[in-house]
Amino acid sequence: MLALVTATLVQTATQQLHMAGNDQFRTLMRQYAQSVAAALAKNQHNFQLDKPVGHVNCPPASGQFDCDSRTLPAPNVQVDIATLAFDYRVVRHAVFRSTLSRPSSEDEEHTGVNVFATFEIEVRVNSSAASVHVVQGVAVDVQSPTTIYRTHWREPGVDPL
Repeated sequence: MLALVTATLVQTATQQLHMAGNDQFRTLMRQYAQSVAAALAKNQHNFQLDKPVGHVNCPPASGQFDCDSRTLPAPNVQVDIATLAFDYRVVRHAVFRSTLSRPSSEDEEHTGVNVFATFEIEVRVNSSAASVHVVQGVAVDVQSPTTIYRTHWREPGVDPL
């Protein structure tokens, strides 16, 4: 009886260590996916303002079939695990208009409308043991395309939209 209890405890402890290792690996994968998205968000050329809503831009070597163009560069992100495979894309979303009120030098109220093109950067990281999918929202000021704002992070399947 004592041997059975001991064997059960050892098996349970081994399973807990294995699950903790999986969680740590998924955390590493999520951090890598977020680094890829952050690197892509820094480059204004990744966001094509002249494309329609729903346009999907992928890297040239992407395995995705629903790409409308393939002009995304490879992000400059280093990873220590050679077994990770990743893919990414930028999806054009609707225009967002913001009305800003600010006082002028003559103490009059001036109202301006800022127009932002919105995008989502989707990154998927896969290994033989797990996969991670993260999304970074981005808004680009149409009047000043070098002004890029990160709007949200989410992990589909985990975070509600």
